[in-house]
Amino acid sequence: MIIGMINAKGGVGKTTCTCNIAAGLASRNKRVLVIDNDPQANATSLLLGDQVPGKTLYDLLLGSMEEDPSLFSAEPTALPSAAQRISIESCIYPTIHGVDILPNSTDTATLEFDLYQNAANYGLLRRLIRSYAQENYDYTIIDCPPTLGAVWVIMAMVAADAIIIPVSAGSRMSLDGLSSVYAAVEKISQKANTELKFLRALINKVDLRTSASKLIVETMRKRFPDRCFDTTIPACTAVEQAEIFRTTVLKHDGASNAAKRFRLLADELIGLTHG
Repeated sequence: MIIGMINAKGGVGKTTCTCNIAAGLASRNKRVLVIDNDPQANATSLLLGDQVPGKTLYDLLLGSMEEDPSLFSAEPTALPSAAQRISIESCIYPTIHGVDILPNSTDTATLEFDLYQNAANYGLLRRLIRSYAQENYDYTIIDCPPTLGAVWVIMAMVAADAIIIPVSAGSRMSLDGLSSVYAAVEKISQKANTELKFLRALINKVDLRTSASKLIVETMRKRFPDRCFDTTIPACTAVEQAEIFRTTVLKHDGASNAAKRFRLLADELIGLTHG
């Protein structure tokens, strides 16, 4: 299954959830690929640490331009030669977390204008990764930037089977973002990817000591019955520490409450998807 991790709001923990869910699935002996589809490359940094990848999503996308240069506004002379085109396999790296990653680079942001020029480009990520991911992994999770309008998010929704929407229990604005993503998923499923579905919302950063957090959890359960994961992720110092050290909380402190919840979340996800 290919899953996009999407919310229009920043700060809800998309990258943290992407990487830790992936690690949780790997701990259940699932073959997992993370695709860092955000030019900020935070998932790349978290999973690879100080390792600098030789090839990234940027190279994969750039290499595809010569395959069909009519889809891009760049002049043919600016495109790579046939010898420079690369395979998806050469862009994927193993990590110490038991998952593989297709990393990203800040250079990828320079391709955004060209990708916007033709609607056919919205299916580019699907054409590049879908068959390979389906054949080689049980789960592929696509980390996306905090927006709905960016070409990266549209490409992810066209490539994915399902969408998970992380929502921060500490922010009403992230709850508003859930509604807009849900509407976007409906539109993409009607016009570009009939296989796409909204899988579940994930309530993250829960602190039941605060009335605001309790209210958001209650509102989520009431507004989207049966559309939220039963497992919630707590606000936890161990998660913050793991981010500082550029690692997963499962690797940083596997006995922490957050690490236990991510493993439970992996179990719930497997149960839902029969992975």
